[in-house]
Amino acid sequence: MVVVDIKSINYDSAMAEITAENEKSIFLECDVTQSDQIAAVINTTIEKFGKLDIALNNAGICGGGDRIADTTEDEWNSVIHLNLTSVFNCMRYELKQMSSQKNGVIVNMSSIRGKVGKVHSGG
Repeated sequence: MVVVDIKSINYDSAMAEITAENEKSIFLECDVTQSDQIAAVINTTIEKFGKLDIALNNAGICGGGDRIADTTEDEWNSVIHLNLTSVFNCMRYELKQMSSQKNGVIVNMSSIRGKVGKVHSGG
């Protein structure tokens, strides 16, 4: 198993739990907003394990302010880039690998905010 994330303060304890269940698990640091880092993760996964069976894309942020009226364009662009563009880019690299293998599964996960709006966020 390959666990991919921006290195966080708690990744050591999370990886200790994961490797207790699967000692072959590895952690790879990656900013999924950077295509070159996504490609490197896929390449390292293939080098280490020989294939990519399952990919779970689960990165996202809520954004700047609580109100849309207070959200800057830069904050909006950051949300779109992480929540949408990074998933698109992850899928591009995952699908290239899975297509060459002729198998694989991709799961894209979002928060409830992808389905349900926040009351009074407009104004």
